[in-house]
Amino acid sequence: MPDSATGSSGGASDDSTAVDGKHARRDAAVDCAVVIAFLVVFFIIVFCVTERYAGPITASCAVVLTTFLLRRRGMRWRDVGLRRPSRLRRLLVQVPVVTVTWLAVSAGATILIEKFLPKPDTSVRFGDLAGNLPATLWWIAIAWLIGGFSEEMIFRGFLLRRLEVLLPRGTGRTVTAVFLQAVLFGAMHAYNRGLFGFLALGAVGAVLGTFYIVFGRNLWPVILAHGLGNTLGFIARYLGPG
Repeated sequence: MPDSATGSSGGASDDSTAVDGKHARRDAAVDCAVVIAFLVVFFIIVFCVTERYAGPITASCAVVLTTFLLRRRGMRWRDVGLRRPSRLRRLLVQVPVVTVTWLAVSAGATILIEKFLPKPDTSVRFGDLAGNLPATLWWIAIAWLIGGFSEEMIFRGFLLRRLEVLLPRGTGRTVTAVFLQAVLFGAMHAYNRGLFGFLALGAVGAVLGTFYIVFGRNLWPVILAHGLGNTLGFIARYLGPG
């Protein structure tokens, strides 16, 4: 009888774990589907009103949505990486490493893709930044708020983590999650850059996702690197022809 009872208890525990895992994957699938659908549909709606600010507005609203979804699952942003790094001095090393790697990969991907696809013209959106300090500072502020914070929270903090839960357990689960969120990141930047932007920004998303994992799933290194990289890009536009 004791052996039978023990066996029954073990089986019940296994069943409970399996059910919990199934529910977690279902919840993750719903969360991912809701956020992706929102990013696409809401962006299209806003794009019809303002092409220039469709991305920033959509990302800002998506942060509100993902915050709600996290709270619904009993989590907060600190649970997915928006927490103080254990060692601030380490952050001073991590941020430059991420930034330099991102810029190097971005430059390399651009050079490679240019051999097959024409580089998109973004002068319609940013052509007025050359020599225009107020406009440049405005977009740098947006770059930190949206690129630095919002996009990292959405794609690395939320989608990457939820994709990990959704995917089957195994050694390749995290790698696949990093790849999928990079694909989504590239896709959401393709509206004014086409296939070129999809590939180039997808590579950037892969870099940021990888460092997010490597640095202990802490968002601060990628947030700061993302904001810094975008700032350098806008400074280049300010100093350049547009």
